[in-house]
Amino acid sequence: MPLPVAAQSDNPLLAQSSNDAAGMPLIRVHGGASEVTDAHKRTIIGAILSGQTLRSLLAMDLSLPHYGLIYAALQSDAEFAEAYELARQAGLETRLEESLDYQASVRADHKLSAAAEKYASVTAKLAALMAPKRFGQLVRHAGHDGEQLVVQTVQYASKSPGDDAKVIDG
Repeated sequence: MPLPVAAQSDNPLLAQSSNDAAGMPLIRVHGGASEVTDAHKRTIIGAILSGQTLRSLLAMDLSLPHYGLIYAALQSDAEFAEAYELARQAGLETRLEESLDYQASVRADHKLSAAAEKYASVTAKLAALMAPKRFGQLVRHAGHDGEQLVVQTVQYASKSPGDDAKVIDG
């Protein structure tokens, strides 16, 4: 299986990681490391690339720093922030593909098929919320040749019994 597009980037933080949190509890007991090292960044990016959430990764690997330190590193390190965002989008794509593959694999079983369809739909909506530019429905409003679109609206007052509708220019 080829790596997601983000994994083929020149960014060294996008190297794949062997971490996998399947089936692990989502409870974090303690904060782990006191700083975010390059090794931590590679582990985090690799897990996010595979579709894992930061929450599940931190629950599985207690040696990683706490959320606050990771988010502070994302704020202060532009390279890490870029790699994280690319990995997050690639991870969303991975989760979308997996949900569609599962939906296709259970078509014969009507009970599983309905659940798989709902899961695929929810996954697509989640992806659209998390990365609207990539997975959402983008609607651009523009006039002729990309110029500003001018819209004139007319509001109508509701009709009261015995009155004729009144037009209000807006």
